[in-house]
Amino acid sequence: MLATIQPRFNQILASNAIKSIASQGLKDLEDWKSNISKCSTIQDVFKLLEPCLNDRTYLTGSELAAPDLLAFAAVEKHVEDVNTPRAIKRHVRSVRKALDIETAPAVIEPLQVSVAPGKEKANAAKSNSKESAPISSEDKSKASNKSESKEASASKTSKATPKAEKASKESKPAKSAPGKSTEEPSGDGHPPSRLDIRVGYIKAVRKHPDADSLFVETIDLGEEEPRTIVSGLVKFMSAEELNNRFVVVLCNLKPAKMRGIVSQGMVLVAGKDDPDGNKQLELLRPPADSQPGDRVFFDGHKDEQPDAQLAPKKKIWESLQPHLNINPQLQACFKTLPFQTDKGVIGVPSLVGAGIS
Repeated sequence: MLATIQPRFNQILASNAIKSIASQGLKDLEDWKSNISKCSTIQDVFKLLEPCLNDRTYLTGSELAAPDLLAFAAVEKHVEDVNTPRAIKRHVRSVRKALDIETAPAVIEPLQVSVAPGKEKANAAKSNSKESAPISSEDKSKASNKSESKEASASKTSKATPKAEKASKESKPAKSAPGKSTEEPSGDGHPPSRLDIRVGYIKAVRKHPDADSLFVETIDLGEEEPRTIVSGLVKFMSAEELNNRFVVVLCNLKPAKMRGIVSQGMVLVAGKDDPDGNKQLELLRPPADSQPGDRVFFDGHKDEQPDAQLAPKKKIWESLQPHLNINPQLQACFKTLPFQTDKGVIGVPSLVGAGIS
């Protein structure tokens, strides 16, 4: 399988625009190459990738990295297939958007029509006959009448033009008053308040029975019943580090089955690569005295209500997530707006400049 996708992968890597991206996650790249080389069919590749993409945009963290380019090369042409998992389709579209790659248009060759030798001569004769035939006086008269008709039509159109211009001017939208902008701080048209982000408390953690890289957490979010959430954090922290601690959770993603267990949200983490290309993750840290269910808000959007559930087809999370970051003050932000609860600002211990996913 790896041999069939290597040419496309090399083609993507050859782009000067992505050399900095390709240098990210190089350590993980060899592991992914090894895993994909063991796949014999595209369905095997789907089974490998889907669990890692159900709760995140990219394979190895919050930023596009070399393993994403490899996965993209493997599944790109299958993105419109009915049986392709939704998480993989979302990943392909996110990589296309990040790299400004469009689907290649089909090249349509001009239709070649073969003509029998006898007919070819006959067609040529007809063509020559039409070109050389003299124009009769009757034909000249008809042509003259057509020309006069066209001129009359053009004259009518010209007379109607002032009215058309007036109607066009009336239909133009009114200009907004100077100094008043209708644009709000948002991600591709979506305000951050559409995300239902809350403080949660992890009551229990266990390894996923069918996936070595996944934890299954039981999280209290201030609701009647705790939620089950599946997270790909095994490589970055132990169950003991997760258990009995407060976290920040995105609560209105559509529930998704991950290796047989339905995940009802996503634990948010900050992530970035160190100088050696090793992925570093840190859990977002709620302020002191937080309680399960405390809602996260942003300045200017505090009174706005989040969506009950983010519609996957509208790509709201995918539009907003690239704008989530850790600022120099170690605060979690949407663009420049800090994540806040009534208790204070949410932050991280050390990862300045990290993305959040």
